[in-house]
Amino acid sequence: MSVGLRWEAAGAAGSLFPVLDATITICPEGEKAARLALVGSYRPPLGHLGAALDTAILHRVATATVRTLLHNVADTITRPMPAKNGHRWWRPATDPEMP
Repeated sequence: MSVGLRWEAAGAAGSLFPVLDATITICPEGEKAARLALVGSYRPPLGHLGAALDTAILHRVATATVRTLLHNVADTITRPMPAKNGHRWWRPATDPEMP
């Protein structure tokens, strides 16, 4: 399964943050495992100054942010939140045809 993703900060301060275009993919990896991957690119903020800062340090921040995103997605898939008031907000699909 693949899901397209665009992350772009909104509002007046939006131009101070990078823009991310990516695809998150999950696929089987053996009998009881799966591989979660993100392939994408981002544009650093602030034009040429942002590109220079990205080369120096911001790319490390971006890498750590993407790593955290993937860890959180994997954690949500493997340990969904418990039910509240008898209703789950998320449930794993057992049948690909299930709505």
